[in-house]
Amino acid sequence: MASSMLKQAVAFLSFAYGIATLLLYVVTAIVSGVPFRKTTEKELLEFQLASNRFWNLSKDWKNFSHHFITLKNGFKVHYLSNTDPDANAASDPNNKPLVIFLHGFPDSWAVWRHLLSSSSISDESILIAPDLPGYGGTDSLDVYGPTEILETLTEFIVTLREKYGVDGGKSNEKKRVIVVAHDWGALVAFRLAAEAPQLADRFIITNGVMVDLVRDNIRLSIESANKMFKTFLKEPWRSRHVLCKSIKALTPVLHQLSCSSYIFVFHLPLPLVRYVGRGGKYSFFKALHALAADNAGEFTVRDAQESMASTLGPSLEECKTTTAKGETYSESVRIRAEHGNFKDTTSYYRQGAASEPWHKSLETISALHSISPDEHRRTSCGTGVFDPAPGFLKANATILWGMKDPAINNYLALEGIADRLVQGSQVIVLPRSGHFTPMEVEGRTALEAAVQWAVKGETGDVGQAVQSVYPEARLARNDETSSHLHQSPTVQAALSSTYRGCGKRPYLASQSARVSPKLAPAQDSATPARPRIPPQNFGTARSWRKIERSAVSGALYNTLARPQEALELFDSSYRVRSEEEEGLLAGKLTAVAMAACQGAVYCTILLSDNYLPGAMVLAHSLKDNGTKGRLAVLITPDTLKPSTIDELKTVYHEVIPIAHLENPFSKNLYLMDRPDLISTFSKIALWKQTQYDQIVYIDADAIAIRAPDELLTLNVTSVAAVPDIGWPDCFNSGVMVLRPNLKDYHSLLAYAQRGISFDGADQGLLNMHFKNWDRLSFAYN
Repeated sequence: MASSMLKQAVAFLSFAYGIATLLLYVVTAIVSGVPFRKTTEKELLEFQLASNRFWNLSKDWKNFSHHFITLKNGFKVHYLSNTDPDANAASDPNNKPLVIFLHGFPDSWAVWRHLLSSSSISDESILIAPDLPGYGGTDSLDVYGPTEILETLTEFIVTLREKYGVDGGKSNEKKRVIVVAHDWGALVAFRLAAEAPQLADRFIITNGVMVDLVRDNIRLSIESANKMFKTFLKEPWRSRHVLCKSIKALTPVLHQLSCSSYIFVFHLPLPLVRYVGRGGKYSFFKALHALAADNAGEFTVRDAQESMASTLGPSLEECKTTTAKGETYSESVRIRAEHGNFKDTTSYYRQGAASEPWHKSLETISALHSISPDEHRRTSCGTGVFDPAPGFLKANATILWGMKDPAINNYLALEGIADRLVQGSQVIVLPRSGHFTPMEVEGRTALEAAVQWAVKGETGDVGQAVQSVYPEARLARNDETSSHLHQSPTVQAALSSTYRGCGKRPYLASQSARVSPKLAPAQDSATPARPRIPPQNFGTARSWRKIERSAVSGALYNTLARPQEALELFDSSYRVRSEEEEGLLAGKLTAVAMAACQGAVYCTILLSDNYLPGAMVLAHSLKDNGTKGRLAVLITPDTLKPSTIDELKTVYHEVIPIAHLENPFSKNLYLMDRPDLISTFSKIALWKQTQYDQIVYIDADAIAIRAPDELLTLNVTSVAAVPDIGWPDCFNSGVMVLRPNLKDYHSLLAYAQRGISFDGADQGLLNMHFKNWDRLSFAYN
């Protein structure tokens, strides 16, 4: 009942926000005077000329001709190309790469007209500029869901590969495929790179969201703000600064809510949506075009009318034209020319194309498998049980991001993105560019440089190539979104030496990715500093600040008598005011963390008071059998009585609090016919206990008939466990030997936050992450 009322409340608020935004649009249009301004003869003439240039099938646009590909279901995709597929493309002696451009909302192929005009690209490659379904000259879909859109585009790209000879000939002479995408095209490209990586050798993506990443960052921001607000409510006066931090944590979400107001308008009843697209003499489109022109230099009448012709697609006059092969636009295109295309283009937003699952057809799976993989691509087609989490890319990607994007919050779009990229990927930020990079002078120049780099075989450094035409461009740094929190070099050196003293080192993700020496910030060789995360690994492991906190705070918590004192000591690392304070703090941090660094321990987890007897018996059975190892227990304080925690302290050397992480998506428990179980992921906290070199984990309901101390010194590669009796290809997580590290922890956390587990609980999650594990004898479990 409560859930139903909450959904209704959210629906009402969304509707109200959409109506309010629509009224704001109307008022803004009236104030601007656009609806009352008479269209001049020059504007009308320029529009007709632009429409004829872009959409007349009987005429080439520059050296590009119009073509259609008819898919197996009769769906027709319209595209322009500088190479006729029937004119020796398949036997191209120069083996030119195939470059496919995917546009966004509210555009068509023509948004790429500036890049397509570049001779440095067109002379060296086969260029393909299609219209997405429902846009320009491509047919309309009945439903604009992710399956329908992605199936259509996958078949289109597979057909292009066949027509232009990509998959023919010898493997060492194979043509390369490059996908360049913007806005909605970028969103589609992200999904293809994650779920159909065989389609292209590289994806060059600009200012479009990775939906799963944004959703996760929004959820994490809200959860963080919620926790801090609860802390504030407990002690409002003493924790008043926490309230400010709570509000600050929500700032990216509130900013995105403002940026995405138009999406709420698109979810209003269809008559209102149609009015937005055509009312006020296309005021909405004119406002978008003006926004795109902010960084595009001089915006002439011709530029404005070309943008409008690109958005509206073929007129009724152009629908009468035919190509040299006698092909013409379909009936659905003619209907859009008469009644407008806004219903189709906004259906991408209305029908869940961004976030819903893609259910691949057997034909698509077969087509993807038929594409020969090479060393640059991973070959999974998204059908395996142990595939990475949704949204994680499996193909090389180069992301160019205009930092002045008015439609997308930079933090939500980029924080943690490096965790989802494969080796050989980069994130390049363009400080002065906005959302419409293909239209902006500097933005399209940077894009052109990146495409040239890819076309020429990816020789050299893409960062330097972009910087040569856009000097302020840079490979994204890992601390880009955490610039308000920095530690001094002395404190950083103390923390780094602490890691080395413990025989550990901070997690550096994607270290094999290339770094541009020219773009890397200079570092004073006389000052010891922490190891530097490669600049392009934007957001890896949620920034250095959080890595240091998560790795050392556990040591502080367990070493000092008063946990609050430990936290205050560590937080003070951001507030040093003098070299003397800095030196004292660095010494304290080093001494405390070094004292907490330990070797191997036995460890269990207690989430419920009901398992207290088991945990106590386990500890006593290990001690009674003469173990020389220390005993640790991870607990969730919110689910245990204080008396339970006190009793644990009588036998365990360390009692370590962790967060209770429950899987809200527990339907998979029914597969095991055990819906009564609690679906928990709290076990992943074992990998966060980096104060230990090695952990021998034992479930709290086990009894040790002897002390297996040999496991404390067992050399394991990742994790060692006993095969599960029911599923021998999987391991049973009741007894494990593992090495804590933040790389595995953050990967496991990413799975857990999405509820990804084939059995609904931590054992399924662990098996999905650790595909290569060492086998222990059945005698251990």
